[in-house]
Amino acid sequence: MNTLTRSVTRLATALAAVAITIPAHAQVAAHQGLTLEGAKTVAAAASAEAKRLGSGGAIAVVDEGGNLVYIERLENTFSAATTVAIEKARTAATFRKPTRDFENAIAKGRVSLVAVSAMTPLQGGVPIMVNNQIVGAVGVSGAMSAQLHASRRTEPGGAEVHTRDTDVIHVLDGTAVLVTGGSVVDGKTIAPDEIRGARIGGGTPQALAKGDVLIVPNGVPHWFKEVKAPFLYYVVKVTAPATGGTR
Repeated sequence: MNTLTRSVTRLATALAAVAITIPAHAQVAAHQGLTLEGAKTVAAAASAEAKRLGSGGAIAVVDEGGNLVYIERLENTFSAATTVAIEKARTAATFRKPTRDFENAIAKGRVSLVAVSAMTPLQGGVPIMVNNQIVGAVGVSGAMSAQLHASRRTEPGGAEVHTRDTDVIHVLDGTAVLVTGGSVVDGKTIAPDEIRGARIGGGTPQALAKGDVLIVPNGVPHWFKEVKAPFLYYVVKVTAPATGGTR
């Protein structure tokens, strides 16, 4: 976990106390909820920490149902970071656990999780807890090492594994089938942290169409098995440091 994510984890817990509202009376159980002012307080603290570290970033705060309450994108942060931050926060809120738990599970071999469209399995999403009750979540995204690539495919390609790059794929037009997980057949290291092969054995096929966003964590094999031309998309590549991941 990077420094900004660790800081946000602590801040989310510390600031949640000023970020709630409790109904005075009702014929239902009392419920604590995240207010807009509270969400801004959490985001402001995360923003201050990012600036102290000289880092860019997008900070999203959602309520307990995963609905966006507040979003902020710092200068020099790639635009797609806002989408990723929101999805990290939504995952943390709706699954009621930090998103790093899912990334760690994938790293340990449970690659089928990348096929669950309702989650974003990247560290950076943290639930906001008050009195053992989730009132929302915060998500941060936008490493300074991220790069944006516009891509076009007219036919299937070979299998790939990026040992340090996480790919955030956003489909602009066309359809394709991307296989993730499994094992690379005839894999060879063609460059540092880059493995290529003929295809994937096993894995989980996922149909992609216009508007879809798919995250392929670093270390997970992926392969465009089928493509209906032209298939247009962009990829945000977030490179983790050699000593550990950051998003």
